[in-house]
Amino acid sequence: MNEADRRKHARIFLTVAVTLQVDGKVIRGTESRNISISGMFVATEVYVEKGSKGTISLSKKCGNDIISFTATFEVVRSGYLKESGGGYGVGLNFLEIDPAYIQNLQKIVAFQSSLAA
Repeated sequence: MNEADRRKHARIFLTVAVTLQVDGKVIRGTESRNISISGMFVATEVYVEKGSKGTISLSKKCGNDIISFTATFEVVRSGYLKESGGGYGVGLNFLEIDPAYIQNLQKIVAFQSSLAA
């Protein structure tokens, strides 16, 4: 079984600057690569340990609206990104999302899905 088959939710391509905060420190140079209802993959300039917990925030223009999203997460995968010329990648599993942000996350995923269609 490959990784895509194990996922509960489809990943949607999304490249947008994000703010990661881990252990009270803001990690700069972060950018999302894909997103789903349950998590996201983020490229960073610094290594983040598997098991680390923190907060992620982003804003995305969807049509005429700018939609914001914030959630707590746990790092479930972390490693070096050879294919992108360096840096690190972290797979995030969302732990807690405020109900208002759940709707925003669903809007972002739906908007990105419509662009891929």
